[in-house]
Amino acid sequence: MVDSVLIVGCGVMGLSTALHLAKKGYQVKAIDAYPVPSPWSAACDYNKIIRTEYAELVYTKMSLEAWELWRNDPLYKDVYKECGRVLVTPPSHQGRKKFEAVGIANLQSLGGGQRIEYKKGGKALAKQFKFLKYNTMSEQSEYKWNPETGIGIAGKSLKAVYLAAKELGVEFVFGEAGRAVEIKTEGGIDTVFTADGSRYSADQIVIASGASAGSLLDLKQQQSATGLFVTHIQLTEKEYQKYKDIPVVFDSDLGYFFPPDEDTRILKIALPGSGAQNYVRSNFRDETRSLPRYKNQHPEDTMPTECMVIAKQLLATYIPELAYLSTIRPVGLPIPSIRTLL
Repeated sequence: MVDSVLIVGCGVMGLSTALHLAKKGYQVKAIDAYPVPSPWSAACDYNKIIRTEYAELVYTKMSLEAWELWRNDPLYKDVYKECGRVLVTPPSHQGRKKFEAVGIANLQSLGGGQRIEYKKGGKALAKQFKFLKYNTMSEQSEYKWNPETGIGIAGKSLKAVYLAAKELGVEFVFGEAGRAVEIKTEGGIDTVFTADGSRYSADQIVIASGASAGSLLDLKQQQSATGLFVTHIQLTEKEYQKYKDIPVVFDSDLGYFFPPDEDTRILKIALPGSGAQNYVRSNFRDETRSLPRYKNQHPEDTMPTECMVIAKQLLATYIPELAYLSTIRPVGLPIPSIRTLL
């Protein structure tokens, strides 16, 4: 029988697991190298897309359940914004078009996606969204508008779940005492060792360390960490007021950008086709594997010039006045993601 649970990692998965186990009455302890929101968590930054179109039906089902919680659970009342998403498919991307069609078909098979609109060309985009009126998108490009999409205010969301879990009795350990460095089995008991020499055991141990799990477990090349290139621009107060209600704009060629952050007035740009891997020697076998290289440990890291050019092209296509008047501040690799090989 499982009574106690140890969770290694306090990002999205770790905190969510801690909260739901605590609701079921388990004795939960969660450890992490940093307080919430941890700079090692992929969700530590300003925002993440909350969408429901996925090519895998099981993801679609889960995303619909999650979307309902984002919209209706009081816990997320102040950390979710339903801004909608514009999904642009250039005419050259027939493969991407088919991929998106599968996701929408899955969504509609479950009763969702009834408000999705299908349109074409930059003129239609300018007419629909006044803040995109100077866009230079091709008249041959198709786009889909899904108003039932939003953003989670990422770092604040983590903080909200952390506080809710703590209120339910979850014990949190941060700092060197929470930075897991090794897992051993001693006398038939799995034990997590942390940087300061502390040891933790429980009836069940959950490894929720995301892209860095390969440093604790021998995953045998089933997982590879990839850094997603992200950059930001600092808006003036006038620019923020003008663009605060923009939707997420996702261009399958160039990348995507979000509504600006309410607290910092920063607009985030991500380049989905980009990324970098950080190959290091495995702790478990004579081979290399990719593990995260965190921005807070390597502040000198930045984006390749070609990625900065693409980010400029993205803005020049949709909000050209920002591409030429605002300064893009490179951020490098703040978001470790996971590519799991099955």
